[in-house]
Amino acid sequence: METRIGPHRITIEEDVITAYVSGPWLLAEITEFLQLCTKTRERLGSVYLITVVGPGYHLPPDSRKYIGDWSRSHAVTGNVVAGAPFAMRALIGIIARASKMIGAKTSEVEFTATEAEARAWVAQRKLSHRP
Repeated sequence: METRIGPHRITIEEDVITAYVSGPWLLAEITEFLQLCTKTRERLGSVYLITVVGPGYHLPPDSRKYIGDWSRSHAVTGNVVAGAPFAMRALIGIIARASKMIGAKTSEVEFTATEAEARAWVAQRKLSHRP
């Protein structure tokens, strides 16, 4: 299934949600996206996120705050970001560690250079988490 949230293309393949994000991810957009993640996890028991970073991608402060608040009571099974430049990887890593320190249920964030590598990471993670 494919949909759009604002200017961002979102694909849903069972419990894998891929967001192709270019430009800022505004608060209303991230709120809608995380609602989709919550519904997917509730329905299937797991949700893996792949974020493919496009030109101009960034998270405004209110979006970052919302993600942090959401992470206190929600978790994803796997979270991978493809194509993020070094500065963004460092910032996302810091936010993820800080969220975990304050009790968020957030998972670790993996970084890959390409979407293909991100999909391979999700496939491997799924194999290692089979009951």
